[in-house]
Amino acid sequence: MNKQIIKFAINVLLLLVVLLGLTFGIIVPSFNAIINDSKKVSIERLALEKKIAANSDIKKTKAQLEEVEKQINQLDKIYIIKNHELEFINYLDNLSTKNGITASFNPDFTIANNAKKNIQTIPLRINASGDYAKLMLWLQSIEAMPYYFNIDEINFSNQATDANLQNIQLAGRVYLK
Repeated sequence: MNKQIIKFAINVLLLLVVLLGLTFGIIVPSFNAIINDSKKVSIERLALEKKIAANSDIKKTKAQLEEVEKQINQLDKIYIIKNHELEFINYLDNLSTKNGITASFNPDFTIANNAKKNIQTIPLRINASGDYAKLMLWLQSIEAMPYYFNIDEINFSNQATDANLQNIQLAGRVYLK
């Protein structure tokens, strides 16, 4: 019976050694490989999230660029084309006539260049007189015109000869491209 117990104990020990060998030989390295793969997957997931965020930023930037291009096209339309300044003055004169006021235009054709951009400015003074309501309609027409006229100064005064007539002086800049 001792031999059987010893044999049984040896078999149990051998089984334990085999199980420990399997555990340390196969299961532990597999577990370590799973942990390493899990870390790699996490790193790849973070990298992919960064790429997705960058792609999203690129899409936003592309949409913003398209919007800016639309605005550039609109800006190109509101600038006066160089050497077409007389057309602009005629346009203003037609607005004056249409609104029933008299106006004189004093542009300073010494063009001021903007070194940073391909934009030039011409200072323009306008003296106009007429009925107050007509002058207001004329100002609204100037504001609604398709050109860009940046008004720096505006002065109202009464005419000494007729209290119903008002004088208006505008000083500003016209932009050329």
